[in-house]
Amino acid sequence: MSDLQKKLYRLYEKSLGKDMFEVKEEERVESEEGQVRMFFMTPPEFILVLKKEGDLNVIVPLTSYLQLAITNKYPPLIRWKGFRLVPLPFWVYANEKLLQKYSVPVFKLSNLEKIREYVKSARTKGIGKWREKFIEKTAERYADLSLSSLLYNFTEYDEDHKKGT
Repeated sequence: MSDLQKKLYRLYEKSLGKDMFEVKEEERVESEEGQVRMFFMTPPEFILVLKKEGDLNVIVPLTSYLQLAITNKYPPLIRWKGFRLVPLPFWVYANEKLLQKYSVPVFKLSNLEKIREYVKSARTKGIGKWREKFIEKTAERYADLSLSSLLYNFTEYDEDHKKGT
């Protein structure tokens, strides 16, 4: 199993690019809780809008690398048009404007409770070298988005606060 995981991880690692592609302004769509969106990065990634908190969204990355996504629990399986996706055991923050700028909705899930529970309770240490590396590498991909979203929201709040609104 470890050899397969190593090959899958290497394949994933080779596919990663730094590019992010913008959605045309007229095609941008507001996010909704439960929405699965395709994020235009290299390679494209699916994300789930788990919760909306004003202009800040809590999102969970989804992956088709099922063998690398298993933690101490089996993640809930999401099937859509031949895709088999599972949530990763972490969430990140995404500002609404950034989410609209770099992703589009593709379908919607109605029952999010299993996914919320999985993300809250899944353990990511002691699950095997390649699984741990995969989860860490994927989290790194989203770190800049999360940080810039939090800073963006803070800057908007700070400017509103200075204006007295």
